[in-house]
Amino acid sequence: MKGSAGGGPEPVRRKVVVAASPDVAFQRFTAEMAEWWPMADFSVHGAGGTVEFGESEGEEIVERGPEGEAAVWGTVLEWDPPRKVRFTWHPGRDAGAAQEVEVTFLSTGESTEVSLVHGGWDASPEGRERRGRYEAGWERVLGAYRESV
Repeated sequence: MKGSAGGGPEPVRRKVVVAASPDVAFQRFTAEMAEWWPMADFSVHGAGGTVEFGESEGEEIVERGPEGEAAVWGTVLEWDPPRKVRFTWHPGRDAGAAQEVEVTFLSTGESTEVSLVHGGWDASPEGRERRGRYEAGWERVLGAYRESV
């Protein structure tokens, strides 16, 4: 994952614990993303849209707006169910300015700890500003995810 080795901003790190096995938690995060992602607040096209997560390396994460318009959010870089998924992240922006997000799923007995690391902020001149918005944004997104599991 792109990090801060070049002196750029540190990755955003978030964790949630969900009351499910890693298999269920991974499935919910990826294949069922459209059911829990807060589209009204965190999307390119707003409420009424949906998002679909690619299910293998090289596939895209794509949002579709209410009128069918598409916006690519990123591309799957690593697909290792139910342990990890890693992807580029550039919702509605040029892929050349993409950051990377890695999400891991670790069994803690009857629950799963879901850890998200979002780095690579030096990929674009606006990276530092975007990082600040994602600090709170990922908190809200993962809260919606946790509630849906």
